[in-house]
Amino acid sequence: MLILAIIALIVIPPDKLPEVARQLARFLNDLKRNTAGIWDDLKEDAMLKPEDLLKHKTNKPSENKTQPENTEKKPNE
Repeated sequence: MLILAIIALIVIPPDKLPEVARQLARFLNDLKRNTAGIWDDLKEDAMLKPEDLLKHKTNKPSENKTQPENTEKKPNE
């Protein structure tokens, strides 16, 4: 970042520097404002919802297994 700033000071004439700095600040501010909504959406989607907890609670692996049949023969009395 520092290298880019030094290159900008060499390439941009001193009389144009304030104008370029304002344009860069506007660009960064617009970028921040436009991406804030995206970050909020991502955070909201990443949050755990109560419906998700209920869905996982009802799909217990022990309920889906079938009981093995008793294959042993009972002795006759």
